[in-house]
Amino acid sequence: MPHTLHEELAHTAEREAVSLNQLIVRILSRSTVDATVASTTPDTMPTDATVPAERSRTLGVALALNLVVVGLAGLVAIALLVAAWRDGF
Repeated sequence: MPHTLHEELAHTAEREAVSLNQLIVRILSRSTVDATVASTTPDTMPTDATVPAERSRTLGVALALNLVVVGLAGLVAIALLVAAWRDGF
């Protein structure tokens, strides 16, 4: 980390009365929060409970969709195998 950046972060952490590590974690959290969850005011952060709940919901939907796609692919594969077996392939 460049010395000037470290100094700037240290001054900001001191001004906000938090440790340097807490400040860095907060900055990184703000940059990774989904736009739908983040507030329009840059000084406020979503609560820790809302971010995992939103991600959990998204992950659950993605997992369910993945299972449906894999199940359909399996059914198509079985149908093709049965058709090939009946035709004597």
